[in-house]
Amino acid sequence: MLLIYQLGIAIYALLARCLSLFNSKASEWIKGRKNWRDKFVNQLLTNSKKRIWFHAASLGEYEMIVPLLEKIDRSKFEIILTFFSPSGYNQKKNSKLADYVFYLPLDTRKNAADFVKMVNPYFAVFVKYEFWYFYLRELNSKNIPVFLVSALFRKDQLFFKSYGSWFKEILNFFNKIFTMNQSSSEILRINQINHFIEAGDLRADRVSDIKIRAEHNSIIEAFIQNSLAGIAGSSWHQEEDIISQVINNYNNLNKWIIVPHDISKEHIKQIQLKFENSVLYSEFNFELDSNKKVLIIDQIGLLKSAYKYAYFAIVGGGFRKALHNIFEPAVFEIPVLFGPQLNKHPEGEDLLNAGGALIFNNAKELNNIINKFYSDKVYYNEISASCKKFINKNIGASQSVMEEVNTILNDEIFTIN
Repeated sequence: MLLIYQLGIAIYALLARCLSLFNSKASEWIKGRKNWRDKFVNQLLTNSKKRIWFHAASLGEYEMIVPLLEKIDRSKFEIILTFFSPSGYNQKKNSKLADYVFYLPLDTRKNAADFVKMVNPYFAVFVKYEFWYFYLRELNSKNIPVFLVSALFRKDQLFFKSYGSWFKEILNFFNKIFTMNQSSSEILRINQINHFIEAGDLRADRVSDIKIRAEHNSIIEAFIQNSLAGIAGSSWHQEEDIISQVINNYNNLNKWIIVPHDISKEHIKQIQLKFENSVLYSEFNFELDSNKKVLIIDQIGLLKSAYKYAYFAIVGGGFRKALHNIFEPAVFEIPVLFGPQLNKHPEGEDLLNAGGALIFNNAKELNNIINKFYSDKVYYNEISASCKKFINKNIGASQSVMEEVNTILNDEIFTIN
């Protein structure tokens, strides 16, 4: 099985190199890892501080660990942050919450051995789905503690297949697994993996803090005025197509804020063609554009605060099995809507079951839902209250993780209020 794993890694690297010839993200993925040892030698400084290594696949996983990063005493510890994807690295390479930010080198025996030797972490934290065999084995062989946070498990994963014993052993490399929900905990328990704690979803703590810090945005305020606007957060073309149909076919009169996942010039132009009476955020004119119907946000970093101006939110990814963050709008106590494909995103199901979310499949369904929000205030308030309960139920995950890690290591890693 190890040979199959190594072959899979090699094939992935080969495909990335082939794609890099005509795909910018693949090209960044390759270039970011080129001569990584030289980059480490040139950037890593020698000092007396212990190093803590956090690894996240991309930006979404990074957001999960922000509550942990913010509580580390930087006078005692250095933070090494690694990403697998270019999107995470590019947006957080200058993060003030880390001393060093790198791409994670490909998971090979030599890369893992060299990386761990050069970084020499006091302990490591992996997020959600990051199960890199050679890195975990190397940490384990050096008696370096490693923790998995916001862990999410499904019955159909390789760990739990009849032929998956080798993969299941990877889970034993972790000193402690902090699961995200009850179903993940139950799956581990059934499979006799007992070194876990059901901590909850770290995103609830993160978004609660974001809500407190949410900044005012004069452009959005000028655009919305006194309207009850809808917002599409991290939208893909499926959501954008349906919203345009709602506006054009059902004479929907409310204002919309579109915050696309892809803000490339090509995609922004496509969105503009779908929404005639629209204006770009970057081109907004306070005197001329306040009466526009659609505001297209073509800059990164604005979505989290933009949700606070919305009457309801559509979260993208529900039509492509890649649902984006539903905690970000839910924390503002507004109804959350998304498409029907929730594979690998149980938090969507959880919010649905809690009464804080609704699914739509087409423009007619979306229009009916929106109209009911406007016509039935009692109905709207019930959904809003359900979102509040959902967030409050999940708050405290970071506290559980920090207390347990401090206890296991017998050290004040995290400053707990």
